[in-house]
Amino acid sequence: MFCDEPNSRPGTATPEGSPTIDDRENSPTDALLDAASPGSGPPLVVVTGPTGSGRTSALAGLRTTLLARGVTVASMRFSPGGGAAPAVPSATTDGRGALGARYGAAHPSAWLPFGPVEGAHADPAVAARAGAAAAAPMLAGGNTVVLVDDAQWMDRDSLAVLESLVRRLRAGAVRVVCAVRTPATDLVAAGAAATMRRLRRDDLVVSIRLPLFDEARIVRELRTAVAAVPSTELVDRVRGLTRGIPAAVADLVAGLRADGAVHVVDRHAHLVPPVRRTGMEGHHLLRGVRGLAPGLADAATAAAVLHPVGPALPDLLVTALGVPADEATDRLAALRDAGVLHHGGRSWRFVVPLLAEALVSGIGPYERRRLAMIVVEAVRDGTATGVDEAYLTDRVADAGRLAPARWALDLLCAQARAAVPADPERASRWLSAAVELASDRTERVEILRMHLRTSFDGGDYPTAVALAREILHYDAERLPVPARQIVAILLVFSLHNVGDVESLEEIAAGTRETLGDEPLRRIGQAIALVHLDRWVESRELLDSTEDVWSRSPATRAPGRMFGAFTALYTGEPGPFEEMLAAAEQGRHVASGWERESHIEGLVSALLTVGELRRAERLLDAEGQAPETLAPAGQVLVSLMRGRTGASLDDARRTVARSAGRGSGTVHAPMSQIMAFLLIAQGRLSGARDLLASARAGAPALEHLLEDPEAEIDVILGDVARAEARLTDALDTGKRRGLLVGSDVTLAQLAGFALDRGDLDVARRRAVELEGVADRMGTSRSAMYATITRAAVDRDPALAREGLRIGRERGIPFELATTQLRLVAHGVADPVLLSEAYATFGDLDALLFRAWTRTLMTATEVPIPGRRVTVEENERLLALLVAEGLSNKQIAVTLRTSDKSVEGRLGRLFARTGHRSRIELAAAILTGDDPV
Repeated sequence: MFCDEPNSRPGTATPEGSPTIDDRENSPTDALLDAASPGSGPPLVVVTGPTGSGRTSALAGLRTTLLARGVTVASMRFSPGGGAAPAVPSATTDGRGALGARYGAAHPSAWLPFGPVEGAHADPAVAARAGAAAAAPMLAGGNTVVLVDDAQWMDRDSLAVLESLVRRLRAGAVRVVCAVRTPATDLVAAGAAATMRRLRRDDLVVSIRLPLFDEARIVRELRTAVAAVPSTELVDRVRGLTRGIPAAVADLVAGLRADGAVHVVDRHAHLVPPVRRTGMEGHHLLRGVRGLAPGLADAATAAAVLHPVGPALPDLLVTALGVPADEATDRLAALRDAGVLHHGGRSWRFVVPLLAEALVSGIGPYERRRLAMIVVEAVRDGTATGVDEAYLTDRVADAGRLAPARWALDLLCAQARAAVPADPERASRWLSAAVELASDRTERVEILRMHLRTSFDGGDYPTAVALAREILHYDAERLPVPARQIVAILLVFSLHNVGDVESLEEIAAGTRETLGDEPLRRIGQAIALVHLDRWVESRELLDSTEDVWSRSPATRAPGRMFGAFTALYTGEPGPFEEMLAAAEQGRHVASGWERESHIEGLVSALLTVGELRRAERLLDAEGQAPETLAPAGQVLVSLMRGRTGASLDDARRTVARSAGRGSGTVHAPMSQIMAFLLIAQGRLSGARDLLASARAGAPALEHLLEDPEAEIDVILGDVARAEARLTDALDTGKRRGLLVGSDVTLAQLAGFALDRGDLDVARRRAVELEGVADRMGTSRSAMYATITRAAVDRDPALAREGLRIGRERGIPFELATTQLRLVAHGVADPVLLSEAYATFGDLDALLFRAWTRTLMTATEVPIPGRRVTVEENERLLALLVAEGLSNKQIAVTLRTSDKSVEGRLGRLFARTGHRSRIELAAAILTGDDPV
């Protein structure tokens, strides 16, 4: 309003070259403070910004600073009617940590420096007298600043007085600072434009525009709020919904946290679906809308639902509000002038999308249906054309039974099918509405089945449980047996994924009858036992009831598949190998979705026992890419291949979204290898945080997570605890009859024994490993058995054979750690260290690189890049500090002395300028990496 800036952008100077400010702590920065302080420069300072940009907070901070400097400050604000009143803005927090400002009662001695004087706009003489009267006490006292909030509400008389006042203040002892919301209304802007042009012409005004939050600032806000590094998805959501408006950012971040929509894994924050908005009543922007003129809040609420119809919005608003067309148009214009709506070409949109969400969240069910039907009818009669299909489907879902049933049902189902798998949450909502429109029970059951599968694939397991139970309880007889089998299996999976152990126990005990006939109940029992990690019992049940479940074609395939998996994990791979060979030869037990599930099950089992190459060959034979697997399977493949950058982020997201659930046996091995990689990078606390998050979902094969935990124990010097942990893990596996993962555990235990020179224990572990390799028949178990025997017997030939197997396995991290271990035990050529060193570099494995450098120095292997070495040592030291390790723990981790660590830390602090471990850790956490 007060500055002509129609094309300027947030955070940039106005067209006249006015400075911008960074309102980082909602306090006046140098630009604003310099412009507002009495002295040289223009007497009028105009601070602009849209609703929620922090104008009032900026004035509050400015007032506090000026008062501390001994400046006399008068604060006032204008109301929408043009009236003025004294006001005292004060900085405050809203209970959620969001900084803002509010107005308290003015002090009794507070005065109103100026205000509307009737006739001032029409009569220059009246304006001159009013301006002189206002200026006199200020000029007499000097060193005075007048703070004017909501100056966009000034009427023409007040503007005339302001202009006269400013012209009398050109000497510089007094300043007037006006905070103006942009955009201004047409009526006020028309009156202000001429005034501001004259003042600018005479160099009497300077304009400062409050910047909106850019991406970097939003990242900082999120880091502060959640004490973690926000994911790109989370940052994009906040930025997209708020458009960088500070108040909106504070509201949205607080709301996401309150809704449990942010999950932190390894100090990285991820957005977790489904994101449900549980209430937005306290939003700053909502309060702004409700403070507008009568009728505008209702118009804004209706527009929040209707605005995507584009050019038809004015016509639909007439129906929604029950007002004449000209009044609906006027209300839209008022919302546009108030900065709520933007009108460009044929489209209408909310300037801040979050405001539309907040308004819609407050609409009751009846009003929601009524507004939805306005859209539906407008589309069907041609009033609204070119409407987005997804938006229309949302409105049809809202309308429910008010919409034409068959047309609505067909649209909902068609759009739901198209939305999967990209947006399963939205598809699930549409199918939920479609269920209520089904013409008969048979059609309803089909939609329920589709809804069940969509909810399950989208990770909405509570809904999946409810749907599966409804189908099995009321409609099982309407389903063909294969379909009933799928519903029952999804029920068991979903019960595990919501942590309903009691129900799983009932199914495992055979006391729950909702699964169907006896063959299906037996399969359900076996699957429930697997999810309870009772593998041997599951296998024994399948073996003893084969004559039951094999009678039905519907249960024969899953019975054989789960039987093969349980046999594999308990050390009898024969049935699995037969099933895998059949699949590799194109002989499948099923087709369609069942075939896809069968292939994914085989691939998951191969990945779980560490057979990456065989899993890749099977996918290639099926013409499938790893991207077709469930998220945990995709991540596991990437991590095994050594693609650690994006893969670690994907792994964190997968753990965050599922809390260890949802992908059968793959979650535990995925979390295991990710934790090992984090350890290699020096992120010990991060690895433990990840393992804790993974355990939260009680994943199948949870004992696999003990291996990286033990590695951390050893690194920090607690070998006894590590050995006890791994021994307990082996005992747990034995009680359950499980051999899967014992090769990794036994290799670790043998390594601990070798490191302390206990050959007797190492030999016993080597014998155990060879027994596991004989039973499991996997390349991983063969490799670990071979390299352990090589280290125990000091046999270089066996070491070379173990390395050959490792190279064929194609897992870079595993091969590099094997090379490091064999050289350390003196049974492999030290030249291998150069290859391992390069691999650890590709994986950003700073800690393992440091260990490798130590061994390279001891074996006289050249270390490339001295400057890189210095940089990596500093990065690793800073990272270990940020991980919370004490000097003693760092010394143990780096295999050096406490005194050496103290000296290195001192030099690091001196070079980076950080004065404490806390400052250094904060710099690492916030991404301001000092090294």
